[in-house]
Amino acid sequence: MLTRRWTLGLVLLGAVGLVGFKSAQNFRPPRMAVVDISEVFANYEKKNDRQEVLAAEAKKVESSLKEIETRLQSINEEVQLLQAGDKRKTLLLEKAQLEIEMKDTGTRESNRLREKQLGFLRDLREEIGREIEVYAEAYDLDVVLEKSVTADPGGQARAEFRCPIVHFAKPEIEITQQIIQRLNERYRKAR
Repeated sequence: MLTRRWTLGLVLLGAVGLVGFKSAQNFRPPRMAVVDISEVFANYEKKNDRQEVLAAEAKKVESSLKEIETRLQSINEEVQLLQAGDKRKTLLLEKAQLEIEMKDTGTRESNRLREKQLGFLRDLREEIGREIEVYAEAYDLDVVLEKSVTADPGGQARAEFRCPIVHFAKPEIEITQQIIQRLNERYRKAR
């Protein structure tokens, strides 16, 4: 009776072992790669072109505000030379209107440019993410990791520093340059 239990136990243990061995045989280590998104952003020509467009728009807004400011200075100088009267009142009203216009234009345009930049950055992030997915599928990668993260302690941009997420990666699994090249080639064709 005791030998039957031992025999049954050994048979069950062997069966469990075979199942475990079989599932271990099916496991293969994941194929991985790393990418440095900040480097992709920095070297993507489309981002650089769009930043130039945004900078040109910001310069136009700045020029427009400078014209209003120049007119305000002129009015201030002229008002100081005038005695009380209709011309002085008219200039003071114009000055008040220009001050309101300057404030409204500054606020409206800075909000517009900020929204445009955020939308552009969101579109770029999605485009880069799609490119990484396409690359990963084309090369049968199981996992693509971000190479590092930028930390900004205390919310002060000048105090930021980069911390690696991946402390070591063989050069052959680093795909940052390939992603940059693919994005730039596609962008050049679309220009």
